[in-house]
Amino acid sequence: MNDGRTADGGSKAVATPSLGKVVLASNNAGKLREFAALLDAAGIELIAQGTLNVPEAEEPHQTFVENALAKARHAAKLTGLPALADDSGLCVRALRGAPGVYSARYAQLAGGEKSDAANNTRLVAQLADVTDRRAYYFCVLVLVRDADDPEPLIAEGRWQGEILDTPRGAHGFGYDPHFFIPALNATAAELEPSVKNATSHRAIALQQLLARLEEDGLLTDTIAGLAKLNNTSKARSVIADARDMLGGNGVLLENHVIRHMGDIEIIHTYEGTATMQALIVGRDITGVGAFV
Repeated sequence: MNDGRTADGGSKAVATPSLGKVVLASNNAGKLREFAALLDAAGIELIAQGTLNVPEAEEPHQTFVENALAKARHAAKLTGLPALADDSGLCVRALRGAPGVYSARYAQLAGGEKSDAANNTRLVAQLADVTDRRAYYFCVLVLVRDADDPEPLIAEGRWQGEILDTPRGAHGFGYDPHFFIPALNATAAELEPSVKNATSHRAIALQQLLARLEEDGLLTDTIAGLAKLNNTSKARSVIADARDMLGGNGVLLENHVIRHMGDIEIIHTYEGTATMQALIVGRDITGVGAFV
């Protein structure tokens, strides 16, 4: 009988499978673009549930985490694949956290249509006589290895900003044209996709999730390949380019260290992982791996 021990009585090392394909429990094209760009840098192929004929799950809950968990289990059950789900939304302080979990159908709650334009129109109207425009985007990510996973991985991110009456920018989706980030002096819709992918609520949550996956050994195989750099000077050049792209807004920390592991040079940014990954992917810098 195999009891999990070696002949000398020691415990066998159990191999932990790395993630390869993950189904995204959403058909939102904007979310797919953002998540795919970020996860690609970690060697994970993201598949939209719609391409696997998975219908949208119900979102009956009043909290982000409950909705995200329900969607992830639903997609995993119908596909047999690990599943990633997010539930995210805009929370406005003056509106006591609304739109919140109802962000995607905010206008519908008042009898309007389900569209970004209608949602933004209702939001701006509700804030017409309000001076406190503070708001934040909130995201909860849930990853389940299978439909019955008893220990789902959960991460969250919060992106602070304020609401503008007049939309600005042509990128992004949802409330992005009205969501102004003072630290970047731009709305989310004015940011280049690579910068948004590096700083948003989803980026913050995903960075937490990737750290958990690495900690649990689920990224071991992919990170070994992604972390390779041709040489130190090239790595430093990439960092310099990234700083230039960020325009000194402070997102990327100056503090970094180069350490050698055999013939592999890995650059660690203490709090800039997602930023570096997204910027590198955005610039299509070939031959340079992800930063871990």
